[in-house]
Amino acid sequence: MTATLNGNALARRRIDWPRALRAIKALRANTDDIQHAYEVMIALDGGQMETMYQRFLSEPGAAALLSEQPSLLATLGDSDTLLDLPPGSFGRAYMAMMEHSGYRADGLLQASRLAAGLEEILPGPDRQWFIERSGCIHDLLHVLTGYGQDWAGETSLLAFDCGLEPMRARLVGLLGTALTAPWWPNFWVHRFLRRAWLRGKRARIPLSYRWEVALQLPLEAVRSELAIEPVALAHPQGILAGGQTLPWRYAASSNA
Repeated sequence: MTATLNGNALARRRIDWPRALRAIKALRANTDDIQHAYEVMIALDGGQMETMYQRFLSEPGAAALLSEQPSLLATLGDSDTLLDLPPGSFGRAYMAMMEHSGYRADGLLQASRLAAGLEEILPGPDRQWFIERSGCIHDLLHVLTGYGQDWAGETSLLAFDCGLEPMRARLVGLLGTALTAPWWPNFWVHRFLRRAWLRGKRARIPLSYRWEVALQLPLEAVRSELAIEPVALAHPQGILAGGQTLPWRYAASSNA
């Protein structure tokens, strides 16, 4: 049976440009206020997240995963279990990155808030579980891609995400950052971001991927399974670093 969309559901499918522009302006004034980021995502969504959720439901492993609804948030918060994984495993690489950056607690907190922040466009417990899980994947992709957690690294991962899933909010964010990045010499930052976008476009990451299982596997095996190009191939000059208040530069990746 096909459910009839009510007025609120139809409204959520429309892009609200005035609301988006207000939120973007507020976010630029206070980049640490995550609520402004949610506002941008909601205003520009136009039904894209619901489409992504429906695509998740169509994948072969989705029904079982949705029935179980494992908490990826809880798995990533279980430091003792992750530290007991073998050296070279995806989970150990995740722990090493988070301990080095000191962002671990903050990243998990933001992932936990994502579902509630986007309830307007993804209502109901199943969709809330799905979007919380999606938020947890962000830091896992930092590990898999080798992009850092500084401004340039976040921008690089945003470009990768745009190739993987070109959501309007992501594209607007990437465009805004690219406009402030150095253009000289020869658009070198923009060419790096284009390679990151192509890397995401070539990757094959199912929405129903079993991340809990993947954390136990060798990091390189997971990269290979998800068709994520090695850093040396995608970015032979190194990883983009710096940005915002620091000079943009190339740097070696610690987990390439």
